Amino acid sequence: IYGITRTSVKVQFMDFGNCEEKTPSQLYKLKDEYVALPAQAIECALHGCNITSTEWTPQMQDFFEEAVLEKKYNCSILDRKNDGYVVKLEDMNTTENLSDIVNRFVQSGGTSAPSFSPQTNNAF
Repeated sequence: IYGITRTSVKVQFMDFGNCEEKTPSQLYKLKDEYVALPAQAIECALHGCNITSTEWTPQMQDFFEEAVLEKKYNCSILDRKNDGYVVKLEDMNTTENLSDIVNRFVQSGGTSAPSFSPQTNNAF
């Protein structure tokens, strides 16, 4: 929970990190057995990507999701940064670095067509 008004509560979901406004009747207490579980996600920064998390537009987020969803990438941990890692993601079919693809998209102002290879039925 990161915000409360008279009629709604702003929440951030721990699984995907998305945020939504909910009414109090839509909230449920998390069972104690789940509170004790350790964190399951690790914060990562994409090596070579020239934008910060606060600069991602909805179009860039959609592009990135499309670029990685159901695709296979090799992930190399290059460095530790604060409580997370700096990672390099390479397409297993083309060996292209994902940060290069993202940077090209950003340099075009988010208007160029994605330049990643279409793949389906693959897991990240």
